[in-house]
Amino acid sequence: MKTSNWLRFVNCPRKEVERNVNQFNCKGKVHYMVTKDVYPGQELLIYYGDEYARYLGIDVGAFHSSTL
Repeated sequence: MKTSNWLRFVNCPRKEVERNVNQFNCKGKVHYMVTKDVYPGQELLIYYGDEYARYLGIDVGAFHSSTL
């Protein structure tokens, strides 16, 4: 692939507790920050929103109520 973006390696978690990346805006730019230790072989997981989660077949109600 000649052009790419590292975000193609970021996926959507099935449960809130699996999320390990958050997004924030600073001075008009989008930034990403890991919120947990990420070890070799682990995926980067960020929640893209309820609509996309439903598209992926994720139970949004269960996602938001998930616990450890």
